[in-house]
Amino acid sequence: MSVPPAPGGDRSRRGLLVFVIALVVFLAAGGGAYALTRDYRSNQMTQDCGNSYGCIPGLKVTTLVEALKDRGHTCEEKSSSWHCDMVIGHVYFDLWLQTSGGYIYSVSVRLHRMDDKALTGTGLSYLSWFAALPFRDDPVLTKEIEGWIAQQLENNKDTKATIGDYEYVLQRPEAESVEFTIREK
Repeated sequence: MSVPPAPGGDRSRRGLLVFVIALVVFLAAGGGAYALTRDYRSNQMTQDCGNSYGCIPGLKVTTLVEALKDRGHTCEEKSSSWHCDMVIGHVYFDLWLQTSGGYIYSVSVRLHRMDDKALTGTGLSYLSWFAALPFRDDPVLTKEIEGWIAQQLENNKDTKATIGDYEYVLQRPEAESVEFTIREK
């Protein structure tokens, strides 16, 4: 002999089952949307800009050059590149932007200290700013890159790293002239 279900008991179980199924469907849809967004973002680390180059997405060279000029750089266009420079105190900032299709595929920075003091403050900020350009819309990764630059300068040795689709090369951090390059790998 079976015991009859309590009044509303089946409805409670059915309601719970419907809730659990709805929750699973919701989470699965959210996970799919996250994966889709993540895949889209990972595909946007570079953008095709002609001549088989992968450029920094959404950053036109003219926009960057105008911003640099507004901050005191002197800039001159060469055949397929821009050269910008400026002096602040005892530091000479020398920058080359390699371009294709109006976008940037390589950034080379040289900081020359006219004294023997360690690179800090303005020089560190300058390198960090350029290092974060390819990932400027990702604040977490930007912070990590800034920390990486500071650590490499503190370590005082040549280093190379791959971050996303880019190769980062830091040369001679202990010397008077520090060189830093970012290019598609």
